[in-house]
Amino acid sequence: MAEVTLGAIGLIGLASVFNSCVESFNFIKLGRKFSNDYEASGLELDLVQLRLSRWGEAVNIYGGSPHPDEQLIARILANISNAIEKAQQISEKYAAKHNVIDQDLYDIRDVNELGKRFKGLMVKRQREAKLSKKTTWALYEKTDFNELVQQTSRLVEQLVTLFPAPQPVQAQLCAQDLATLSPSANAQEMRIISGASANVDSDLNKAARQVLEKLGHTYRKNRVHPHANVIFGDVGQSSGEGARRHLYDENEVDSDANVVGGNMHNGLPEGFFRHRD
Repeated sequence: MAEVTLGAIGLIGLASVFNSCVESFNFIKLGRKFSNDYEASGLELDLVQLRLSRWGEAVNIYGGSPHPDEQLIARILANISNAIEKAQQISEKYAAKHNVIDQDLYDIRDVNELGKRFKGLMVKRQREAKLSKKTTWALYEKTDFNELVQQTSRLVEQLVTLFPAPQPVQAQLCAQDLATLSPSANAQEMRIISGASANVDSDLNKAARQVLEKLGHTYRKNRVHPHANVIFGDVGQSSGEGARRHLYDENEVDSDANVVGGNMHNGLPEGFFRHRD
């Protein structure tokens, strides 16, 4: 997207500028180098776009009423689009230098469950977006990816901070986004979302961590060696309705090990961690 001139805002409308900015993320594919790294880092860029779209929804960007600071908002949106355009130019130079073939221009979101849900969510969120003829392109290098995430997330943070949405609306939309990304609210997906959102979406990160607090822990494929003292569970956790439940799966305990599986509501027995010969 070329930089939007301030005089043009009144002609095309702030909502159109916003849609164009959000849509510019749609054309970014993640190359094969990200095949095993989408949930660890690739999801970050998607969450930047999601936060931007959520902000627009929360402040009623589609309401049609003029915003007193619409030119500043449009400038920030244009800076986001320009950062993406610059990353595309760098990517195209890389592709030309390394003879990248069309087979490398696939989207790992199409084969990842979280990625599929994210794409479905964005289709619903971009209700006024029109089909664009713009060509897709791919990010190949992790350094270029990280730089784009940092630049765009910083600009989205400016929008959220300078033009905050009503907190109840923001919280409701954030809860809806989280429920769409992880309909079953399982611990593994919540940890992935929590990790990916840590530096790019504080609201989603907070919501995911709150769910994790209620879900408890997962103890899977641990091996307890002889003479070890281990507890799988919380110590001092309330036994009331809010007590957390944990998942235990394929754990192994060797002989002469001292193991507790479950919450200790009244603390550990005296001498539990005392060294044993």
